[in-house]
Amino acid sequence: STPKSWRDEARLKGPAGRVVSDSPARKNSPLCDKPEADAVGDIGGIFVPSSRRQYESVAEAVWHAKEGDVITLQPGTYSEVNQILLDTKGVRVEAGAHGKVEIIMSPTVKAAPIVCSAEDVALVGLKLVRQGVVEKVEGGDPNKNNAVRACVLIESGNASVDRCTVMCQTGTGVYVMGESRPTIVNCTLTENVHAAIVCCGKTYTNLGGCTIKRNAGFGVWLLESADGNFAHNRIGRNSKCGVLCCGQCQGVFDSNKVSNGGQGGFWAQGSSTVVITNNVIRKNHRAAMQVSDDAAPIVASNTILEGEGGGIVVHDRAKGLFVLNDLSGSCRAGAGVMDKASPLFMCNMMANNNGGGAVVAGESSPSFIGNEFVGNGFVGVGMKENTKVLIHSNVIAGTDGYGVLMQGASKLDVFDSKIERNEQSGICVCDTSVLNAHGCTISAGEDQAVQKCGITLHGRSKIMIEDCTIAGNLAGNVLLNDHATCDMSRCQVSGSKSSGVTLQGASKAVLTRNIVSGNKICNLLVLDDSTLEGEWNTLSEALGCGVRIMGGPTCRFKHNTIMSNNEAGIVASGNGRLSMHLNRVSQNGKDGIHIEGLEGSEIVDNAIFENQASGLRLKNALDLKVTGNLIVASVEKPSTTALVLRGNVGGQLAGNFIHTRQGSVAAGHALQQVLDANIPCETPQAAHDAIATAMDSLAHYERKRDQHQVILNPDGSVAVASPVRKSAAAAEQTVESAAPGDSAPPLRGSVDKRRASMAGAADAPSTPVTALVPANPVARGGGATGPPRRSSM
Repeated sequence: STPKSWRDEARLKGPAGRVVSDSPARKNSPLCDKPEADAVGDIGGIFVPSSRRQYESVAEAVWHAKEGDVITLQPGTYSEVNQILLDTKGVRVEAGAHGKVEIIMSPTVKAAPIVCSAEDVALVGLKLVRQGVVEKVEGGDPNKNNAVRACVLIESGNASVDRCTVMCQTGTGVYVMGESRPTIVNCTLTENVHAAIVCCGKTYTNLGGCTIKRNAGFGVWLLESADGNFAHNRIGRNSKCGVLCCGQCQGVFDSNKVSNGGQGGFWAQGSSTVVITNNVIRKNHRAAMQVSDDAAPIVASNTILEGEGGGIVVHDRAKGLFVLNDLSGSCRAGAGVMDKASPLFMCNMMANNNGGGAVVAGESSPSFIGNEFVGNGFVGVGMKENTKVLIHSNVIAGTDGYGVLMQGASKLDVFDSKIERNEQSGICVCDTSVLNAHGCTISAGEDQAVQKCGITLHGRSKIMIEDCTIAGNLAGNVLLNDHATCDMSRCQVSGSKSSGVTLQGASKAVLTRNIVSGNKICNLLVLDDSTLEGEWNTLSEALGCGVRIMGGPTCRFKHNTIMSNNEAGIVASGNGRLSMHLNRVSQNGKDGIHIEGLEGSEIVDNAIFENQASGLRLKNALDLKVTGNLIVASVEKPSTTALVLRGNVGGQLAGNFIHTRQGSVAAGHALQQVLDANIPCETPQAAHDAIATAMDSLAHYERKRDQHQVILNPDGSVAVASPVRKSAAAAEQTVESAAPGDSAPPLRGSVDKRRASMAGAADAPSTPVTALVPANPVARGGGATGPPRRSSM
């Protein structure tokens, strides 16, 4: 407030207690802007144009100024003991053209020493220093208490502070309050014991081109409903955060450099919705940026480097949109999300962070869309503690640990992402976590030099995978352990130097319409007490066997194609159970199916042909059910056998169509009994016709599923069973003599007819199941006779 004594006294006292004359100033004084002004004594004075007088203190000069006055201070140091009140419109206090002007406010001034409360007032080119000590104020309005301790207080109006240096030993450098709209440009705010600048109330501040450094508190502090534009500032080496945004504040921070903050670069809390764009945020202690409480900032196109506590940390229910940021080189994670936060990260680069690309904890539910996590330490994306995460269209590559690590009952939906070249697993799922993956590529990369496993499951975790490519992982593409559960469909699993899919530790898997091929040891490896169900899969071209079953697992295969594996199609041993229905097992390098020691297995209505050792090899297997199968040795390779029985084999072995070319059945003393109970044939033509019938059946099932499947014919040609678009005319043309009801197409008499029938598969009707085995025995040396038998299925 204004000292009443100034109004009452005719003569005013300056800071040194001297009396200043009311008479006109002497001409040509170096302290006066006007050449006609007279100097006062030998100490000079401060000229006020409207009064045409000089005053010894800045406070006196401002008090006597009128609207539009410009008070120019000549170089020197001005010690002030009273408030400088800029409460008249348009009054400006400026430094002269040459030299430095320093105004030192005495500790005797208990209120803010410089107060701006009018429109168009300005402080230009000054060094403003408030001396004193910090006095703790108990009770009252904290904002008013902080305002009292400030050096420059902007109460209202649109004050301008230009090219000034502000230092305050008692509190904040510049305190902006009320509904003021100041512009603060090209200033240095330093060595303030509280914040460099505080903006509160409903203020709108333009802060640009300033240097804000070495303050004992925050650099910039926004609270309540403050707003503004903060651009091209250098904010560094502040003891607390470079920028703190609280309450319901807004504002835009653009193109600033924020570094070496003791508590980080930016911190948005409360319900703030600030916009932070195009900033360089570097080498801050703790996190480069924190977002907490219910804050929801927009953070875009920033470069966030080398944070000691991480890049961006979002916690305590906070939200926010983080777009096109570069988060690199942090000592911890590039992004951390915890305590029920739910931010959205889009199109960010998170690279070379020591603690991971992103780490999610504490029941948080962030979304990551279109980001790149590259070269991070330990993990690309890690999650734990009941988190729910969405990952869509991301690249997660080159970590020295896991691409994605799920722990603590977390849940993840990952879509259309590429996860490759991570040294451990592409995705590791633990502790009852749940993964849903769709359309992803999980691979070792082009050089296949790293990423030991594609997907690894532990501890009763669950995964559901659709339309993914899992390829080239060194120690296995998919590994299930410890009662894990997997539901995988329409995936391509290939190129591992170990197995395609491995189940162990009482795990469970359901595989549907996958292509599992080209894996080195085997395509499927089932161990211990695991359970596997496979339907409509293609298991091919393994360097070892197609399926390897050991221990006591339970495996059920239906409508699968198991072909062209370098060794056997299926090798099963131990004390488990195997059930096979309506599968194609062909063109494998050794046995089609090799069973040793299993009890109670079922091999029913399968097409087993053109395998290079034996079609079906049974050894010490009891309580079997082997019926309705087509078992044909290789027609072109005389040394192959259709059926081999060794040791103690018991159960039902009847009703199979068996190629009985000489030497093609090895059943010891039970040979005749086997031949009598099954349907033998010896001629190549009969074998070809039987295979054609079997392929009709498999193609028919495929058409009923309204799907496609590639079928390789015995002569090497390729046919495709296509989705059915039927008409009555097409049905008559392709079914030919099919009986009504459940009857099936007749057995074609030649391979040429077979080819012709497959060419019309797209127009074929959806007929009932055809038999895999002809109804009548074939005379040795003759062709197939009679119509095919209906299937019991």
